[in-house]
Amino acid sequence: MASGIDKIRSLLDLCRRSKFVDFSFDQHVVQNLRFAPIGQMLMNNLRQQLQQQFTLEAGVAIGQQRISMLTGDGGMTLGENLQHLLRSQRPPITVPLGITVEQCANTCRTALPFTKSMACLEIDSNGPVVCTSYLIEPTHAPHFFHQAQRQRKIWWMRLSANPGRYFISDAHRTESDGCERSVVTLRAHFTEPDSPEKPSNVVELEWLELLAGERLVKDFPKVLLKTSLPSVVNIRQQIDRITLAVLMDALDSPTTNGAVRLHRKIAPFKCAIVSRAKDSARQGELDDLAKHIAYVLRKADISLLDNLCPVLPTGADTADLTAAFDACGVPYVFVLRDESLETGLLELRSRDTTLCETIHLSDLPHYLIKLVRS
Repeated sequence: MASGIDKIRSLLDLCRRSKFVDFSFDQHVVQNLRFAPIGQMLMNNLRQQLQQQFTLEAGVAIGQQRISMLTGDGGMTLGENLQHLLRSQRPPITVPLGITVEQCANTCRTALPFTKSMACLEIDSNGPVVCTSYLIEPTHAPHFFHQAQRQRKIWWMRLSANPGRYFISDAHRTESDGCERSVVTLRAHFTEPDSPEKPSNVVELEWLELLAGERLVKDFPKVLLKTSLPSVVNIRQQIDRITLAVLMDALDSPTTNGAVRLHRKIAPFKCAIVSRAKDSARQGELDDLAKHIAYVLRKADISLLDNLCPVLPTGADTADLTAAFDACGVPYVFVLRDESLETGLLELRSRDTTLCETIHLSDLPHYLIKLVRS
């Protein structure tokens, strides 16, 4: 049986062969990591999902108050960001509040290796690191810290092809220079779950920490410290590593069969269209219908992978095209046939079930919007 590190490496090889990313291996280090255009689209979709999640977290009540969510400068410390935001925000900011910054991994001291000591596999990349810091009153901070762990785990489970692979580590607590620190990591196992705690079976995805103490807030604006010293909950994510982990999850399934099973919310392309007429004389009419459907979908801001994309085989039959769409992570494919011209009925194929349902042209784009946003 392959070891955990061999399994992880084989999944990374699959990520590379899927044309989402490219990189090289130097022993157990992933080097020269770069994302192909379709991988960049996936990364951007993940960024948007993270932003939406943090916006939802900002609506969570802390006692009788709500969290204001702000965007900071990745080149500043938390204290410097607070000073700047105090001068620029109207009305003035107050605790509780959250600040999100994006930093480069090569300049960020808090950037995490891919697996640290867990699987001896690291990422050598300059990809962005998103750090979100919440300033919380000390009486509410422990509850918020546990709530944040739960929300982050749920976020991963909702987007995953295998929700059972994610878990939260035990808390590691330290105290130094008057600052108390409690750290947990959100992890995933990509081998058999009978022994997920073995070091070679686990990949660390996110780092969450609760910080408290006078030393922590020494450079905070005094206006924020009128009542009590706030605690800080930090959540850090390296976007390159998150994107790779999502791809590994999408490929780690016994029923994958060449499909990249990305969740429909983060898939770079939401759908594709195949038009195949039995009567070659009607192929032109069917292609015109496909162009009309493509126009309707794009007008509704639904990303569409068309047949002219260079990653697709030319002159392929329907089966080969749908297989190519599956390999690009496209969750839905419209199949147009001769009858579509008379009845307006289309087949909608699901990547994950490989089953087709029949819908009417008049149901677009509303029906597909419901599917991809659910």
